[in-house]
Amino acid sequence: MSDLTLVAIGAILGAILAIVGGYVGDEVRAWRERGRERKSIKICLSDELHDIETTIGSMHQVWESAQLFHPSYVTDLIGGTSSYDTLRPRLFLIKDQKLRKEIGDFYKKLKDTARKTEGKIGTLAQTQEAAADQSGFDSSFQTLAGEAKTLREKLE
Repeated sequence: MSDLTLVAIGAILGAILAIVGGYVGDEVRAWRERGRERKSIKICLSDELHDIETTIGSMHQVWESAQLFHPSYVTDLIGGTSSYDTLRPRLFLIKDQKLRKEIGDFYKKLKDTARKTEGKIGTLAQTQEAAADQSGFDSSFQTLAGEAKTLREKLE
């Protein structure tokens, strides 16, 4: 083989190695980036679930002491789902399909329960019907607080 052929083969091999190395480097970078994003999603959702638990705990304390639900707590709960609403398109990064479904189902239940309370809480009416409605909401929200805690533990 002539020197020119060896130089050409060396240049071709160098180019192939550069292409393969660039591809591998890009894949490793993307893999690490997805891992960091997955971790940040889990932390963000865990923090939000903790806030939901705290708000529901406060609701329960007020219910126990005054037998009254204040509508501002429900407003806080709905307003406190902004992280989920923002991160929802990126939840596919959580590899556990069952966990992703549980997260979506939890937030749907939370929003549905909050929607059901509209016009039924915050009343000072002393009727049996009003007390029964509000007591039912207390137990529904307590169940949701338990689910939030379970989800938070799964995310950690």
